Amino acid sequence: MISILIPVFNFDIISLVKELSSQLSRLDVAGEILVFDDYSSPSYRELNNSVNNLESVVYKELDRNYGRTAIRKLLASHAKYEWLLFLDSDTRILRPNFLGLYTSAFKTEFDLYVGGRIYPSLPAECNKRLHWKYGVKRESPKGNRTAFHTNNFCIKKNIFTQLDFPAFLNQYGHEDTWMGIELERMGKTMQYLDNTVEHAQIETTETFLKKTEDALQNLFSLKRVIDTKTLSNHVALFKSYCFIRNAGMEFTIEFVYRSFKNWILQNLNSCNPSLTVFDFYRLYYLIQMAKRNP
Repeated sequence: MISILIPVFNFDIISLVKELSSQLSRLDVAGEILVFDDYSSPSYRELNNSVNNLESVVYKELDRNYGRTAIRKLLASHAKYEWLLFLDSDTRILRPNFLGLYTSAFKTEFDLYVGGRIYPSLPAECNKRLHWKYGVKRESPKGNRTAFHTNNFCIKKNIFTQLDFPAFLNQYGHEDTWMGIELERMGKTMQYLDNTVEHAQIETTETFLKKTEDALQNLFSLKRVIDTKTLSNHVALFKSYCFIRNAGMEFTIEFVYRSFKNWILQNLNSCNPSLTVFDFYRLYYLIQMAKRNP
């Protein structure tokens, strides 16, 4: 009935896979857990390959780095069952009936189920506060009750294999935006479940800002495959960017950013970063991308 698919890159997935294997063994359904290592460093491969000894688990080490989208497609192509449950490797299972909540939901006959994610308690390190605050306020169910993220979702295999992901989405960011819009266009039905997992890996601000810039590049590139109106309706930041562009305010944003750049970066790296400042930072980078790609 269910194939649990976990791409992993340089992360310890032993606890996650042990918990999933234990829960799957208690369910009266057919299932498997596929863990594909996306060319991690040797130390992580040596650590993680022990999961291959767990019940219902298949662990495979790839001979090159496929990237975020390609490895999911590869996992799906090897899956045996009707339902595909995708989980990120930096996930912590919170509920002892996590898998049971998904398999019980299949009776409601939706095409896609989204479990969502929450974040751990406030990190002591100030240089992890920006990622944590953004996650809590913008990505958790409390911050966004309709958020769709690809770290914890279940979809019918015959629907997922119809999705023709653009090649540029193989790096970090906004693959969930494209996927949500594409499924909506296909007329597929979605249900949000109260079945969150915890996002266990909080990035430093330096790493988070680098990944943010990668995500903004993907967002800007989505204009090639999604019309401006649809993209604006689904991504608030892009809607703000379009308003600024149409109002001819790009120079104002650039002037303010350059005048206060040091203060902006200090704020983002502080113990109490502002999400308003973070949004301004992201708008500035979208404007720069538009100038480089007229």
